[in-house]
Amino acid sequence: KVRPMDRLRRDLLSSLQEGGHPAPVTLLGTRFEESPGRRERMIERGERADAVRESPDGALFLSPIADWTSSDVWEYLGHAQAGEIQTYSTFEETFRIYRDSGGSS
Repeated sequence: KVRPMDRLRRDLLSSLQEGGHPAPVTLLGTRFEESPGRRERMIERGERADAVRESPDGALFLSPIADWTSSDVWEYLGHAQAGEIQTYSTFEETFRIYRDSGGSS
């Protein structure tokens, strides 16, 4: 899952740079709370919710929900689904996947 996304990201970034666009920032949905291992890797990479970081290959990243809890995520998704906040999606598919899998969240 990581390699195809990295390849796509590199291709997109390359085409944007060739077009003279400013350097794009890739947003990640990783969160410190997910697991101790995830937290450790995020800290090693320098991920933060409030600052863009640059990877060794020069790509820019931001982790806007890094400090969120699982409850924060589901609350946000619930507000989006209810139409209480303007978002790009109602996240119906996300809710369906978790409902069908019997997830505990």
